[in-house]
Amino acid sequence: MPVKIKLTILLFLILSGSPVLANETQKALNAINRGDHKTAINIWKNLASRGNNAAQFNLGLVYLKGDGVKQNLSKAAKWFRLAAIQGNAEAQLKLGEMYVKGKGVPKDYKRAAKWYLYSSKHGNMDAQFNLGSMFEVGEGIIQNNEKAIQWYKRSAKQGHSGAQYKLGAMHDKANISNKEFKKALKWYLKSGENGYAEAQFKLGEIFDQGIKNKKDKRKAFKWYSLAAEKGHPKAQFHLGSLYENGHGIE
Repeated sequence: MPVKIKLTILLFLILSGSPVLANETQKALNAINRGDHKTAINIWKNLASRGNNAAQFNLGLVYLKGDGVKQNLSKAAKWFRLAAIQGNAEAQLKLGEMYVKGKGVPKDYKRAAKWYLYSSKHGNMDAQFNLGSMFEVGEGIIQNNEKAIQWYKRSAKQGHSGAQYKLGAMHDKANISNKEFKKALKWYLKSGENGYAEAQFKLGEIFDQGIKNKKDKRKAFKWYSLAAEKGHPKAQFHLGSLYENGHGIE
């Protein structure tokens, strides 16, 4: 989501406060809509200094992206931290990402995991996905597949296509029974239907090769096509093979 759009959304989140706060927020919104970032930033600074966590988060975003100000990752981290301490889930997510990348703060996977956990408990699906990834590979925390699946599932149920794919892959990897594969296929399908190219390619493979499933070249063609449209190189190659052999098309 473009930064300017996200900022506008967050401005609406703080419109429900006092009449004075709502008036200041509306002024900032009007300033953003006419491209006057300086005025909006000054309003946010005033609100942020009074402890408004949405304004603090907005300031973190503008300093992170250099949107209307000179990019300053240290200031971005500072404002995200102030908002995160107050329980702002988006700020907690952003602060976790900064610790993972070592931007504005020293790289620290343990601290990243901590902030992802806080954000995840507030229901942030991106944080839940990131936390699942950290548990899966044991990055910053002790590797634990059960907890990885737990967080992927929470994220996947909210519609996160990457988490849906990862959940499918973990059930697929378990390779214990046909029941596990059915779970894997269910999540691959959800992810593919949500437009995730890697899931679409995997579904193409499953139906193309008949992996624990009946071969269906038409379905393989469909899923390879969708992944190929997104630039997936393996899907493009396999789609070419189907064209060459006349499978899935008439």
